[in-house]
This record gives sequence, structure tokens and C-alpha cells, in this order.
Amino acid sequence: MKFAPSSVGLAALAYVLLLLPVVADASPGGRFAAADGIAHIPFTFDNSHILLEARLSSGKVAVFMLDTASNHTLLDSSVAREAGIESSGEVSLRTAAGAVSTSSSDTKELSLPGLDLVVDRMLVMDLNSIAAGTGWRIGGVLGNDALRSFTVQIDYAAKVLTLYRAGVYHAPALAASLPLSEASHGGTVTVPVTLTLPGQPPVDIRCAIDTGASVTILSSPFVDSSGAIQAVGKTQSHPSLGAGNARFDTLMGRISGLKVGPYRFADPVVGLSRATGGLLAGDEFQGILGNDVLERFTVTLDYPHNSLVLEPNASLAKPFHTDASGMVLIARGADLRSFEVIAVEPESPASHSGIQVGDIVERVDGGPAARYDLGAIKSLLSEEPKSHTLTLRRGAQHLDVTVTLRRLI
Repeated sequence: MKFAPSSVGLAALAYVLLLLPVVADASPGGRFAAADGIAHIPFTFDNSHILLEARLSSGKVAVFMLDTASNHTLLDSSVAREAGIESSGEVSLRTAAGAVSTSSSDTKELSLPGLDLVVDRMLVMDLNSIAAGTGWRIGGVLGNDALRSFTVQIDYAAKVLTLYRAGVYHAPALAASLPLSEASHGGTVTVPVTLTLPGQPPVDIRCAIDTGASVTILSSPFVDSSGAIQAVGKTQSHPSLGAGNARFDTLMGRISGLKVGPYRFADPVVGLSRATGGLLAGDEFQGILGNDVLERFTVTLDYPHNSLVLEPNASLAKPFHTDASGMVLIARGADLRSFEVIAVEPESPASHSGIQVGDIVERVDGGPAARYDLGAIKSLLSEEPKSHTLTLRRGAQHLDVTVTLRRLI
């Protein structure tokens, strides 16, 4: 596995730490290597997802995505086979888009640098759709069932996840602290958020803390009851692939404001869910707070004290950018460096250039598209008002098109 260049040193350190025996402090949910009950775990932040290395009980090391809104820790079925991990039975898992079928594994142990975790149950399923959406070969998803015994701190700027034994963490005196509440389904935690739609007064809602989501999304019932689509006006379609290959539709739109604790964001881009099943179609909370907002802070989920602690970093005031091409890409191929178009927005630069669903982007500005990962090519296509020449494969044809990027929402 190859981590982003900025994280190579930390990834190497992580691998070394994974080989060390964990012998010290036992806590509910795991055992710390250090007597102080603190484990510092480096991660890669790519394509707005938190990715870290974990070792299975068989010794196999795999990439896990951190997902604080998932109530279960998941293991990819192909990784389970390679590691010799058996699974049995049928378990229905509720996801953002709907219910998917999984099985229960015969292992409950997962090792991170400085900490051995024990989860109640690790579910096994095909995670290829998550790989296609993130551009990473995802071996598992680390859910809140494995985290709830600890205080969980995510330093997005330093790219370090720190887990504290209960009672060890103390919030800085001047940090903003918000109350955590548990949603009625399965233990997902939510926080108060104030939302302002164009032409409407501010409204208080509750959002789940979701490090598995790249963007903030409002739930379908709230979108409908608030008239959010009509209030926003201009939107952009953004279909997504969730766990179990479930596809759910979202409209991206720019709202007037978002306030989390004392921090206000002007003109943020949020998703307006069109999901008809799953958590985003329920009424347990009105939205999910994704990494587009969370990455502006050091985020501490202090589960033992039911509080969310926010400490802003240098990204606090950066603008909310989004795709400026009008096409949605996913990663394909063994190396996830082949990029397939799965949606084209009408009257967008992509549609005006003749790009179609099913096209494969083979070259970008004369060079192979494979020199980019999915996160990098998506970033490139958000840098309006630049122009790029793309070589597309459409069946047996090869087509050169020029896409002039512009702000769409």
C-alpha cells in the first residue's frame, strides 16, 4: 500500500508500531501499549476520507476508513478470505442509503499503533463500492462500536488520530464544547447545528458526526419539509456509491450559512439527500456533518463526557469548493487509476464538451490519467476557471475534448 507523500514517514512509523507487542494498560474495548492510556495513530487524509492501517488477528495489515457514523466495524470479504477469517450467518446492516446484507466474522480483534481493539462483532461484506468512491482499496471500516470506550481526537492538520483511555483526556479551557446526544438507532452521536437556507430564518437541527462522509448532507425528510431544494435554487446532481454497492442520489447546493458552536460558515456547499431508504431517509437526525466541515478543526469526540470539542486549525476560513466540470467520476481497475464517468450534469462544461456516462478518462492534459489518484483528479476538476484537455475512451473510440471549468453552484 502506498500512502500520500506527506504521510510516508508516519505510515512507516505506523507499520513499525504495529509490530510491537501491546502489553500495558487494559481498558474497556482494548489494551494500550503505553501506561498513560494514550495511543497516537497516524492517518492519511485523501479525497476527504480518513484512512489508517490496522492489523488483523491473522497478522494481515489492511487500510481501514474511519467512520464515526457507522455503528459496526466492517471487514471487506476479499480481505477476510486472504486473512483466513471465517464468517457465518446473515446480518442486515443499515447504511446511509438502505439495508444491506452482511455476515458475522469469527474475529473481534484489531490492532492499531499503540492499541489493541476488541469489538463486539466485526461484520464481513464486499467493500468494492467504497473503494470505487474513495479511490483506495478499503480493507475495512472502523466504526463507533470500536471507539465508544475511548475519547477520540482527530487532528486533521497533523493527520493524527489519538485515542485516550476514559478519564485521561481533559479539554482545553478555551475550546468550544458541544453536547453529544445519541440517536435512537444504534448509538450514532449527534450535535446541534444552526442552518440558514436562502430567504429563510436560521433553524436549529441535529447532525450526526460522520467522518465517513466527505461532505455535509441534509436528510431527505428535512430537505422536503424545509423546502431546501426550492430555497437553494441551483443544484448539481451527485450520485454516490455506498456500502454494498447501494447507490443514493444527492443534489449539491449552496446555502446561506452553517453554524457549529461559535463557528459560522458563509455560503457552504451541502448535499440535499434524495435517498429513499436508510439513515438519510429517516427522521432520527436532520443531517450528517461531514469532513468538509470537520477538517477545519481538531475534533475530539469525548464519549465518556458526552461532548464534542472543536479547536479550529488553519483551514477554518477556506472557501467551500466543489466540482466545476459537471461530471462525477469513480475509480476502476486493479490499481483504481482508471476513471469512469457515472453522471454528467446537463448544461455543464462536461455536457457541452460531449462527455457521456460510461466514458473512461485515459489522459489529462497529454499525460496518463493514472498519474493521478481519484482525489487528485477531482481536485483538479474543481479549480475553475481553468481548462483541461481530456482523452476519453468510449467503446473502441478515443476522443479528445477540452473542458473549461466554471463554478456551477
